[in-house]
Amino acid sequence: MSLRVVNIVSTCQLLKTFNLKELAEKLWNVEYKPKKFTGLIKRIRNPYTTHLIFPNGKCVVTGAKTVSDTKRALRKLCRELNTSFTDLRVQNIVASVDLTPILQKKSGTIIDLVRLHEIVESTYEPERYAALIIKCFDIKAIVFHNGKINFTGAKTFHILNSVYIDVLTLLEQNELIVFDFFK
Repeated sequence: MSLRVVNIVSTCQLLKTFNLKELAEKLWNVEYKPKKFTGLIKRIRNPYTTHLIFPNGKCVVTGAKTVSDTKRALRKLCRELNTSFTDLRVQNIVASVDLTPILQKKSGTIIDLVRLHEIVESTYEPERYAALIIKCFDIKAIVFHNGKINFTGAKTFHILNSVYIDVLTLLEQNELIVFDFFK
């Protein structure tokens, strides 16, 4: 029942400008289609990350599970590009949790979303999307009836963990979990 980081999206500034067409011809494992997207897409393995590189040196890194993986992937990229980076900022941390106990996986409804929607300010339109969305500190907690919760929009792990605890407390205090999970 622990929070699991799925993806970290970060931005940085590479200390160089680039001719992306030349770069695409020189580098391995890249995709460059300027009519579809203005940036160059570069994939790196170990850690598996995707980098969006723009002519002005801006870079977006996705796919990392930790900030140290992001830095490691950026160092690999910078070695290939013969440059360095600055101003690394985490823009979005995506995490998830599964509230179903590992030993007794349950199927069906675990969280009563109708009651949850009545209790907390949220967005819930089951005919459009099968989850309830709670906004808290610019973070969205996307709650599914089967006990899975996704968190998106966090910029720090501290705020992410705080919202995670708040959502679990809300569910527990209002007895919104259908089976006896917390005991």
